[in-house]
Amino acid sequence: MKPEIELSDDLHMKKGRYRFVILAIVGLKLSMVLGCVITFNAAFVSMQDITTSPLYPAFINRTLLDPDWASSELSWSDRRFDWTPMMRALSFAGSFGGNVVCVQPMVQIIRRFGVHKSMTFIG
Repeated sequence: MKPEIELSDDLHMKKGRYRFVILAIVGLKLSMVLGCVITFNAAFVSMQDITTSPLYPAFINRTLLDPDWASSELSWSDRRFDWTPMMRALSFAGSFGGNVVCVQPMVQIIRRFGVHKSMTFIG
């Protein structure tokens, strides 16, 4: 004779399956957030490279002495940031530090409010 499976055991098995689905959703969400940080950093590096600006040849030839690299007259793709190495380092450290600081509170928010509400709030 086979032992009968109680309804509560079946419900417990379903809850275990849902936990793996929730784990997968949270893992994908955190992967997307970290992917955005990495993409932001790559874009940030290219926005600081003044040698790719259309103003750079005139700056090298000394026909333009003090260019405004982020002028509103330039298109969005031609604007650059002329920052010191310390400003660059602090901006990268700030993005990574903010990411590290926000991971632990996110775990607590998910634990308190649930995955659905938390992920809906974050976007």
